[in-house]
Amino acid sequence: MLPLGKGQRSLILGDKMTGKTTVGTDIIMNQKGKDVICIYCGIGKTKSAMGKVVDIFKEHGCFDYTIIVLASASSSPGLQYLAPYAACSVGEYFMHRGQDVFVFFDDFTKHAWAYRELSLLMEVPPGRDSYPGDIFFLHSRMIERAAQLDKAHGRGSMTFIPVVELLEGDLTAFVPTNLVSMTDGQLFLNAALFNEGFRPAVDVGLSVSRVGSKVQWKATKAVTKSLRMEFIQFKELLRTSKLQAGGQSEESREAMRKGRVLQAMLTQPAGKPVRLEIEIMIFYAKDQQLLNKLEKEHADEFLKGIEDYVRQNDPGLMDLIRATKDLNDEIKRRITKVVSDYVKVIVEKFKEDDEEAEAA
Repeated sequence: MLPLGKGQRSLILGDKMTGKTTVGTDIIMNQKGKDVICIYCGIGKTKSAMGKVVDIFKEHGCFDYTIIVLASASSSPGLQYLAPYAACSVGEYFMHRGQDVFVFFDDFTKHAWAYRELSLLMEVPPGRDSYPGDIFFLHSRMIERAAQLDKAHGRGSMTFIPVVELLEGDLTAFVPTNLVSMTDGQLFLNAALFNEGFRPAVDVGLSVSRVGSKVQWKATKAVTKSLRMEFIQFKELLRTSKLQAGGQSEESREAMRKGRVLQAMLTQPAGKPVRLEIEIMIFYAKDQQLLNKLEKEHADEFLKGIEDYVRQNDPGLMDLIRATKDLNDEIKRRITKVVSDYVKVIVEKFKEDDEEAEAA
């Protein structure tokens, strides 16, 4: 829905406690075995918050390919100011050796605060919100270091995702507007969606990717082209249904069921990243109406077990999708068979559970 390509600069915006760091750590977890060097740059993070990140990385074996560059909250403003530049330099070392690098900056708000503090101490004339006049240049010269190199320069790449913390969802604040203007897209995390249990709490209406489908596999492009519009229509239907006094029509009920299943597909527990091959299978199955027998509670169970079921019953399918990156007739046939079989297993399981509950 919101593609991210190698060498791209994207932004994560959101209020406190909306899962910004979790999105970054999940991206790093999902690079396991994909020959990507990951750099987590913590700026002004408390030691307790960093301890959680380190524990997650240890638990999932991320330190085989991950580097942490940290200037904690107790560090001097000078170190907090230099930390992201140090992370860029480490990333460039690997990029110029032909490797793919992912850098996650957590977060640029604290970096801007550190630079403002240094500037005021050096008696630089303050501007808007007491930031110095070159605050835009501070981030743009760093963001521009993300790139995908051509064949002559080794084909390496460096992808950036900085985090920006908002105050009460205010996208028009000085630092967020600067960063939105210099990145290739943003993920806006909504506190209301987070509290509703829709996580990651991505507000589809305010999030955008400016590279579009150019960076996607053909298979991904085929199954996700209508996803954004479908989800926005479901959210609109959900909003209007709360205002209606009378009962819903059969057509509206069916649209709501499909929308709830789609929302379940787009909900991901923290620390459990989903492989791209599995996403392609799920959304292809949705497009082919293979999930029409599922209710929302069925969908949660379906999503939890689909990867293990595919590995057991069609072990070569995921490797084939990754190798071809397209949906040919053989892949479509195999996805249809394995998903249809698993939907039957899920429906039967819930039927048996209901019968046992009734008997009890």
